[in-house]
Amino acid sequence: MKDTFKAIELDRKQRIAFLVIIIMIAIGTAINIRGYVTDQNRMEETISLDEVITKKHSFKSYYKSKYQSSYSRGKSNYSSSHKTSQGKSKSPDKSNSAFTRKWKREQSDDTLRVVDVPSDYALESSELLATNTVKTSIDYNLHPFDPNSVTRDDLMLMYLPERWVNNVIAYRSKGGVYRKKSDVKKLYTTTDELYASLEPYLQITQDGITQLEEQLSQDKEAANQAWLEEIIKTSSLLDVNKINAETLVKLPKVTASIAKKIVKYRNLLGGYHDESQLLEVYDLDQSIFDAILPYLTIDPILELIDINTDDINQLNRHPYIGYKKAKVIQRYRGQHGDFESVAMVKKVGVWKSEKFALLQPYLMVQENN
Repeated sequence: MKDTFKAIELDRKQRIAFLVIIIMIAIGTAINIRGYVTDQNRMEETISLDEVITKKHSFKSYYKSKYQSSYSRGKSNYSSSHKTSQGKSKSPDKSNSAFTRKWKREQSDDTLRVVDVPSDYALESSELLATNTVKTSIDYNLHPFDPNSVTRDDLMLMYLPERWVNNVIAYRSKGGVYRKKSDVKKLYTTTDELYASLEPYLQITQDGITQLEEQLSQDKEAANQAWLEEIIKTSSLLDVNKINAETLVKLPKVTASIAKKIVKYRNLLGGYHDESQLLEVYDLDQSIFDAILPYLTIDPILELIDINTDDINQLNRHPYIGYKKAKVIQRYRGQHGDFESVAMVKKVGVWKSEKFALLQPYLMVQENN
């Protein structure tokens, strides 16, 4: 320092002034640093205080449930093991208890530091938490509606659950019609609480039912027409010996009654071997036959009758034989023995040529070994 003063050639007074300035600068710097650290600590205290106030309510119940049962159980076990002869428990030495040390360690690791806060500040924070609590119930914006005609957008504007709204529309699209209020309960997404809210606003009207039924009929007809066009386009004709009544009713002009009769007559015959046999079905006239014929084919897999072994009851059940012809066949077998071939049956003389041509595919003669 002396060499520095000599180098810049300062006299005694100037040196003293220079030293005073340096000391003042050092003091000022120290004061500023201390003030900055103090302000930062206060800021951290404020933030920690706010965090404790806002979080302590939500963590309180969690830590209470997490530690209270185990701590109480451990405390009771500790006390019971130190019972005195007079029935009084000694005060446990918490500092030497392994359980207590473990509990303190868990407390120090998992819980928040307890701080003292002003009562009015805590009250204000509690009120703030209460106002920010998420609602557990939803307020619906309900107004009267008919579930048979209401649109999806209208239901969504009522703030109803989206899954339930989709369920309402899907039920209608699959052919369901709401004919009374309680039909809404058929939906698997309808809870008792939801139905209680909806029931006063449900309005089942005849116009709504009629409108929905007409719409379903139109949709069904359009889908049916597309299906029929696909059959012709791909040549995927329907085997009349395999299709069921539910499929038959989709064909033009075929009612549910006629479809059942087609299946019933097929079972009596043992299967169709020619399309013209459909004209023998009761109530199936030429116009219906002409309408369905382009969509049908026949794979003649038939149930055969053994003309030599089947009894009169089995013969009688077939539409082309009947009881009288069955008796003739039985008498012929008794007088002349078994038929050697199916062609010999015609010689019995009870069938005309065209009728026997229909019966012949169902007959068989079992060869004797």
